[in-house]
Amino acid sequence: MLKKIIFTITCLIFIPQFIIGQSSEYIYVGTFSGEVDKGIYVYDFDRTSGTLSQVQIVGGMESPTYVELHPNGKFLYSVNRNSITEDETWGSVSSYSIDPSTGKLTHINDQPSFGNAPCYISLDSKGRILFIANYGSGSIAAYPIKKDGSLAPASKVIQHTGSSIAGERQQGPHAHSTVVSPNDNYLYAADLGIDKVKTYRIDYVNMTMDPIPASDGIAEPGSG
Repeated sequence: MLKKIIFTITCLIFIPQFIIGQSSEYIYVGTFSGEVDKGIYVYDFDRTSGTLSQVQIVGGMESPTYVELHPNGKFLYSVNRNSITEDETWGSVSSYSIDPSTGKLTHINDQPSFGNAPCYISLDSKGRILFIANYGSGSIAAYPIKKDGSLAPASKVIQHTGSSIAGERQQGPHAHSTVVSPNDNYLYAADLGIDKVKTYRIDYVNMTMDPIPASDGIAEPGSG
């Protein structure tokens, strides 16, 4: 059985993903890399005592700030600030397998994010496609997920365009989330820079998404 808990803490923002196993419960915490925080932290959670025991620190990527579990609980994904391509402005997205007996992560593969400062991950309820938002560049991308949990190359990248009235933060698009609808048919991408929630129809035949401009949510100018 899979359970997910999301915490948001002022100053330090991290997204724990929570797995309940037969005898142990594991928490996965993404962080901004710095002098103290070095990557994805894995903890064994003792519900009786309310204590955490560190199991693993997965390094090698810069600021894996957002992590997300596959619906089957066997894989975990992260967005990272470092580039794995010659384009140094792009971030990356990584896949990991989860050892059910220890909770430890094993790296599977990486793909470029096709934008800078990726900040969000979502999957449909069956774990067929992974979607990310690139905050810095205001783009979103879709990645088919293979049976082994690895990420196929991006099937589609969409660059948002536009600006709004709130000064420097709205000089261009800043995609901030990619949320899949409860029925798995649509993707909603909130964009701070253009005061919109962009709407897309998910295409499971081609494993991509297509824009539906007439269905975009439009907020008051500057409310991003």
